[in-house]
Amino acid sequence: MWMDHDEFMPLVKKVWDQNSGGCPMYQLCCKLRKLKQELKLFNMAHFSNISDRVKDAKNEMDKVQQALHTAHENPILCMRERDAVHKYASTVRAEESFFKQKARIQWLSLGDQNTSYFHKSVNGRQNRNKLLSLTTEDGEVVEGHEAVKSEVIAYFHRVLGVDQK
Repeated sequence: MWMDHDEFMPLVKKVWDQNSGGCPMYQLCCKLRKLKQELKLFNMAHFSNISDRVKDAKNEMDKVQQALHTAHENPILCMRERDAVHKYASTVRAEESFFKQKARIQWLSLGDQNTSYFHKSVNGRQNRNKLLSLTTEDGEVVEGHEAVKSEVIAYFHRVLGVDQK
């Protein structure tokens, strides 16, 4: 979520370019400590209460779009609407990234300790990746493991020009 923000890389570069005396390991520790402080401030400024920020951005976008609906020729409202849509889209992406990371952390912490959770998660992933049926080029639906397997092999033989034996 931070990496997608326009100010993230310049912030890291600014902190990393600062000189500090001492041996290289000491310099690394100083830079990491300073970067940690700056990233905490960066997170608070741009991503704290991300769900509330999404709601606010949505309300602002809706408000501007309502005003634009009544005065659709106003160029200032058009610019405000474009900015509001951009802000809403970026905050939604940030919120989605936040929840993806949070879910991954929960899975990692529960994965080894809670074997039933772990197995349900693995089984769910395997079921999502199964190919249960296939529609052939002539529109016929093929079902069953062996039938799907032979149709996939036949398809690639036709595409790649390999003779079937």
